[in-house]
Amino acid sequence: MRKIKKKGQEEIVGFVVIIVLVAVVFLVILGLYLRQKAPATQKESIDVKQFLESAMEYTSDCITGPTYLSLGELVRECYDNADSMCSSEESSCGVLNRTLEGLIETNWRYGPDRPFKGYIFNSTYSSSGSYGEEVLFIAKGNCTIGRIGAEHPIPVLPTGSVSNSLEICL
Repeated sequence: MRKIKKKGQEEIVGFVVIIVLVAVVFLVILGLYLRQKAPATQKESIDVKQFLESAMEYTSDCITGPTYLSLGELVRECYDNADSMCSSEESSCGVLNRTLEGLIETNWRYGPDRPFKGYIFNSTYSSSGSYGEEVLFIAKGNCTIGRIGAEHPIPVLPTGSVSNSLEICL
């Protein structure tokens, strides 16, 4: 009778050891999976986000009425009326494009021998009932490997918003 009890205890101990080993292997695999870095194309950058926020407050050289327009106001103006003109007889979309390119290229120098290889700026209007409508798209350089980026929304009345995204290519 004693041998039967010991044999049962040995089987239970063996079963527990197998369960513990399987659990340890599972935790190691789960840990390795969670430690893998996300592809660079999916990284959000605080620097890019702060740049976009600041850029939308940058005062352009477009005067409409008595005031200079910020880039955020120019984005709205370019979406609302692409044919609108500044007092200098240049279109608001042209001033937006020129000013934004200058800001990005001054602050995020890019090239084949630099850490940043290029950039993609996209400004898209969307509302709850419509598909995204492109307001402005600028792409420069080589964007084949990885990217860091961020988005900055600008509300447009009555129900939509313009989403400005900047991706810096690594």
